[in-house]
Amino acid sequence: MSDKGPWIHRFIVKVGFWALGKATARASVIDPVIKQEVNHWPEGFTITLKVLPSGPAVSWQKHGRKIKYLGLMAQPHADLTVGIKNLKAAVRMILAQLGIARAYAYRRIAIEGNTMDAMVLTRVLDRVEAYLFPRFLSKNLLKQVPRFGLREYWYNTLIYLGLLLP
Repeated sequence: MSDKGPWIHRFIVKVGFWALGKATARASVIDPVIKQEVNHWPEGFTITLKVLPSGPAVSWQKHGRKIKYLGLMAQPHADLTVGIKNLKAAVRMILAQLGIARAYAYRRIAIEGNTMDAMVLTRVLDRVEAYLFPRFLSKNLLKQVPRFGLREYWYNTLIYLGLLLP
């Protein structure tokens, strides 16, 4: 096993980051809870989620009341950088074996930037994970799985369509 990890783990994390990146951007357009959360960030606020030390990454930027997906690259001067400490932890997170809150508690995540901004990102990603994963997986990942009504299931459909369409 090389220092960067097996290619299959890197591939899993890249695909997971791609889906998370696109789903977060799509959810920020349609979900009022996420819109309200990101409203506190200043215009142009940039976020990078990456695997340390030099693994895969995903980045977003705030535009208006929504988040724009910037792609699978780290932004060198991001306002908030969330680093997953190793590839193994990232794979566990992508495969729904380790939630964000538990990763913080186990010190698998390090942040560079404002802690309050990181908490907002955590709430946004928790909401996105609730859309991406079925309830039986979400209950193991999230502190509290949000109650979804018919409207949220419609949002869920739109988010999945956003993954398939450009």
